[in-house]
Amino acid sequence: SLRGRPRLRDLGALLVTQPGAPTEGRPYNEGLVECRPRGGRVAGYYKEVREIEGTIEGFESCVTAKADFTHRSHLTVVVNYLHNASQTEASEKMRAGLLLFLDHHGVGRAKFHETLTIFWIRTVSALLERLDRKLTLLEITNEVIESLGDSRLVFEYYSEELFRADETRNGWVAPDLKDL
Repeated sequence: SLRGRPRLRDLGALLVTQPGAPTEGRPYNEGLVECRPRGGRVAGYYKEVREIEGTIEGFESCVTAKADFTHRSHLTVVVNYLHNASQTEASEKMRAGLLLFLDHHGVGRAKFHETLTIFWIRTVSALLERLDRKLTLLEITNEVIESLGDSRLVFEYYSEELFRADETRNGWVAPDLKDL
């Protein structure tokens, strides 16, 4: 039962939902796109490093349900891999992990998209290079999620046609709309 659970508006947060979506009377986070504290900045996604570790362990051991492995979860894993390895090593580890995850959940390897995977690794890597080196892994991960949390960003770089092409799914293809 949701009775007794706090509503986001009761926690001093501003709900950001799909345009036109009713918010009054909605329980907890139903239909939530994001939660911003009053004042504008997106609240830290993770509060503790162990939450990040849990996301990575859940992905690597395939205990995370496929529906629960969101874009933000992908970004979390990429940040961790790039934090601990080169871009090439992080790419290899992410590719292997995604294929294992797809196999485990019976999704099929056809869902894997090489260009999309490399796009996000390069995009996250570029952001990491611009961040203050004194930030903690927790702060870095939250900043990446805040900055790159919209999975549709890829369509600023790739046309739908190129993105959906077999060549893009099976290997790295440079963007056709603007450079990375």
